Amino acid sequence: MLLGPSSTSGSSDGAQLDHGALPDSSRSDRGGDGTATTLSYPIVGTAQTTCYGDVESMTCPAAGQPYYGQDAQQHRVAPSYTVSGDGLTVLDNVTGLTWQPSPDTSGDGTITAADKKTWTEAQARPAVLNAAKYGGFSDWRLPTIKELYSLILFSGTDLYPPPSPSSAS
Repeated sequence: MLLGPSSTSGSSDGAQLDHGALPDSSRSDRGGDGTATTLSYPIVGTAQTTCYGDVESMTCPAAGQPYYGQDAQQHRVAPSYTVSGDGLTVLDNVTGLTWQPSPDTSGDGTITAADKKTWTEAQARPAVLNAAKYGGFSDWRLPTIKELYSLILFSGTDLYPPPSPSSAS
């Protein structure tokens, strides 16, 4: 997945993004002690709705109780995306970042292990997109780890689950 930096402003680590007027919940976080921490970037909700103890799910704890402050207890901004008219890019309406809509790097319509890139191949990919002015952009770059995390929905399905023990040989 690649990102066009014209969507961002500020530092290269993604910490200074121009978000416009976002709800306050996108600008703060609760530390392990329950105190608010101010952030300079929005945190998109993960859609996690279940709290967990050491071993299994549990009723979400109240402030001051063990395990308080889990992701399921955070009220974050819901993910929101706009697909470009040509379908080549997706604007993340929360972060202001522009992405390719799919990790299908081969363009064959199917996401497989063949779409994975080595670090060297990934570093070369923005130049290819920039030369082609892919999606109307000529400033593609690799995303930062913070930018990649903004796309994760933890309620999803693993497309490539590990093989079950009975099928492994």
